[in-house]
Amino acid sequence: GGLGGLGKPQPLSMVLGSQGRLVALAMTSMAGSAAAEGPGSGPGSGPSDAAPGHGPDAEQLKECWAEAYEAWIAPPGTTSGEVLYFRPAAGVEECGAPSPSIEEAVALGERHGGLFGLTAFNPMGQDQPHEVNMERSSQLQAEIEALCKASGGIWWRSFGFDKDWHEKGFTVAGPEAEVVALARKYRQGAVYRFSRASQNSDGASGVCRTAMLRSTVPVLLEDTDADVLLAQTSRPAIEQADPLWVPM
Repeated sequence: GGLGGLGKPQPLSMVLGSQGRLVALAMTSMAGSAAAEGPGSGPGSGPSDAAPGHGPDAEQLKECWAEAYEAWIAPPGTTSGEVLYFRPAAGVEECGAPSPSIEEAVALGERHGGLFGLTAFNPMGQDQPHEVNMERSSQLQAEIEALCKASGGIWWRSFGFDKDWHEKGFTVAGPEAEVVALARKYRQGAVYRFSRASQNSDGASGVCRTAMLRSTVPVLLEDTDADVLLAQTSRPAIEQADPLWVPM
């Protein structure tokens, strides 16, 4: 997915999953549905168009993007409906051998110009009703399908979440410039880039041997650096981890 809108200050205690790259931190989330639909499976919206001080600043967004959980729905190499969950890796002891499906996803990105996470939810931090977010998401999906058909790329559904929010989006193996152009069209602050993390051949060196590094690519918000090693995790025991979750 992508990171969505943030607005009225409201503490989040994020657990970070997003398969190890994730950003979950103490940051602000939007009021109303924003409390449910906040930062998502790819850094999305940034500060709102309101007066200064009426939205998260770049540092808050970077924190959020770095600590959120992420989930991929049926990526290549998995069964239909299977969900892979990730969170930021807190240390070497949390880094296990990457699964074949993660290796396949990273390799797809290398072949098609990059592997990216993006969303259409809550453009530029403006909280939107769930129905509006879903309509925008459907429009973005159609454009992603067209992009992949033209470029030979591939995509799958994904979402970012924590106990206070859930935001749907997509993971795309395709040309970076075109993915960024889509994110700009849907007024997102940044997108996630997933890549192969540096691995040390010496297992005793203390280097995390995770398969992926999650970084942010600026779109409408500058200074979005939030590089995080991702570790695969089991499904978190919170309701927002459900792929079908919707705000009440």
